[in-house]
Amino acid sequence: MSDSDVACDSPNTLKRKPDDDEKALEAEIKRVALDDVLPAAARISDYIHMRMLCLVKDASMVVGHKGERISRIKLETGTRINVSENIKNVPERVIYLRGSCENVAKAFGKISRAINDEDDRESNDRSLPLTVNLLVPHHLMGYVIGKQGSRLREIEDQSAARLVAGPQQLPLSNDRVLCITGVADAIHIATYYVGQTILGCEPKYRARKTIFYQPSAMHSVLVNNYGIAIQHQQHHQYHPGEKAKRSRSRMSPALPPTPNEVVFHPYLPLAASVQGSLGVASNLALPHVRIVEGINPQTRITSVVQEIFIEELMVGNVIGKGGKNITQIKESTGCSIQIADPVPGKNERKLTIIGTPIGNQTAVMMINNKIDIDKRNQHNRHNQQHNGHMKI
Repeated sequence: MSDSDVACDSPNTLKRKPDDDEKALEAEIKRVALDDVLPAAARISDYIHMRMLCLVKDASMVVGHKGERISRIKLETGTRINVSENIKNVPERVIYLRGSCENVAKAFGKISRAINDEDDRESNDRSLPLTVNLLVPHHLMGYVIGKQGSRLREIEDQSAARLVAGPQQLPLSNDRVLCITGVADAIHIATYYVGQTILGCEPKYRARKTIFYQPSAMHSVLVNNYGIAIQHQQHHQYHPGEKAKRSRSRMSPALPPTPNEVVFHPYLPLAASVQGSLGVASNLALPHVRIVEGINPQTRITSVVQEIFIEELMVGNVIGKGGKNITQIKESTGCSIQIADPVPGKNERKLTIIGTPIGNQTAVMMINNKIDIDKRNQHNRHNQQHNGHMKI
């Protein structure tokens, strides 16, 4: 019997392999859509994954009728583009773009034209400016901003776009928003240089775990201006000494202020802290953390500032070697944690936690638990040493 006869007599064996391959391919597509991981097949030196947060209606413009527009953008740019699920009562969606830095930037230009419903041609005097909201991990945002905002200014000069970095991490994530405002060509150029800046970061920073921002009905970044509040910027942020105002070609006069200005949050209590906003945590008596009493604001807030005090001797334990412990707490809770300088004569150190109420509560509990575990270990080591001396 020939090999071909054997193959014909075993149709099930032939069918099983394609099924397995299809399942593996399906799993790979889902993994790539959800994880910020470089695929093994990607051998492009400047391969990058960038994310854009937009409103549902804008995402619909990008997808187009029956997905025709997004398919065309993918084909023309050679990029992989996925859009997060459209969930009822959630006003936002995330667009994921993967490919070479140049192609991803090109795709951003086409996406900008799609949202503005413009023809796919070079921008001109009649082109409308648009704001694209990139999601950038907190640990990479410093590279994009540069020393005293130097890198942002360079990108602005090279692209004629305007860039504003949101100062706060988004709810339940360690993402921040980078707003890029300009016409489609300006956004194309700006996103290219942002991507190149991220690729230029040290690998250990790019490899850090990122907790992606997930749109939710509980909180909305673009609707509530969380973390960016572009229309409320008032004070200088990155280089307060610079007073010169630079003009932007092809820009509307009604555009947001320059990125030299810090974001003003009308909803963010900048006084001491808001213990009452912590819910359950406000009623907890934690042995190793002193929570400062605060006023529960009357208005609805998305982010709160919480001040706590811990023993001066335990600050190093909370920070950990190379900042490992404090970084883990930040990544797990999505909170920003600032440790004040030591005050002479004081045996306590102040920590300022900024995040969502539940994120702050979790961070406080993790700090308290870390101190408790370390104190128990110290006590056990002391007892072992004492017992050893007694035996001698």
